[in-house]
Parts: sequence; C-alpha cells; structure tokens
Amino acid sequence: MSLNAAITPAVVAAIVSAVILLVGHWITGRRESTSRRRELFAKAFAASIAYREFAYAIRRRRDDHSAEERVRLSEAIREVQEQLAFHAAWIEIESSRVAVAYRALLSETRRVAGGYMREAWATPAITADAEMNVDGGLDFGPLQPFESAYIAAVRAHLGFWRVFRELRTPGTQQEGRRSSP
Repeated sequence: MSLNAAITPAVVAAIVSAVILLVGHWITGRRESTSRRRELFAKAFAASIAYREFAYAIRRRRDDHSAEERVRLSEAIREVQEQLAFHAAWIEIESSRVAVAYRALLSETRRVAGGYMREAWATPAITADAEMNVDGGLDFGPLQPFESAYIAAVRAHLGFWRVFRELRTPGTQQEGRRSSP
C-alpha cells in the first residue's frame, strides 16, 4: 500500500469535515443575522406606531398639571423622534429598499398622526375619566398601504432567496448598493 493511497481517505475526510463545519458556521451566522435584522425592523415599526399613539396621549393629557404635561409629552415625543431617526439610519445601512419603504411610512405617519397631534393640542385637556375615550376623528387607515409596503420590503429583504437575487443583480454588492469600481 502506497503512502498516497493511505493519505487520500484521510484528506478526503478532512476536507468533507471542513466543508461541513464551514457550512454550519455560515448557516448559524445567517440565522443570527436574520434574527438581528428581524428585531431591528420590528422595533422600527413599533417606533412608528408609538409616534402615532401620541395623538391619543395628547388628547388624554391631564388638565390639573398642564405645564408638566406639556413637558412630559414633548419629552416623550422627542424620544420617539430620536428612535425614528435612529431606525431610519440603521435601516438605510441594512437595505436601501427597506429604507425607502420605511421613509415613506414615516413621512405618511408624520403627516397623518402629526395632524391629529396638532388638533389634539388645540383641544382642551381632559378633566374627567369619561373623557378618556377618544371617539371618532382618528382614522389611521391611510397608513395601511405604507405599513403593508414596509412589511413586504422587510419580508423580501429577510427571505432566503435574497442572496441569490443580489448575486443576479448586476453592479450590486449588497442590496441597493453600488459596487466599488
């Protein structure tokens, strides 16, 4: 038996083991990356919902401490605005296609919810528990197509076949990014 014949099965076994190990690491890394992105996109969506909830919060502000309520609500709005900016920037880094959908969602949310917030500040603060119910006047239905478009963009970005779509797209290194010359 020659030395080459004895080494060949060992070399083949080592190569197969290395390939299996590398594929396992790639799959684990992909799952972790997808999980991280999924959480980012969900938190970004939650921040857009939190922003529109201020239309209700402002209407339900307390009458007996109006100055403190203005400060409390404006500080809370500032924090949500900060979250929106943070998520918009991070999403832009992750995927320009998802970022386009998120920016459209934010723009429309600010238009619709911002209008309701302005109206709410112009109404008197509540003075009784019965006024906690906000009946009518707040229709967030126009946001539905933008929410659906964002979710569809996220699904496409997180999908398994995204890797192959990116490889097929000429002139791109990452989704929506031009490769270096």
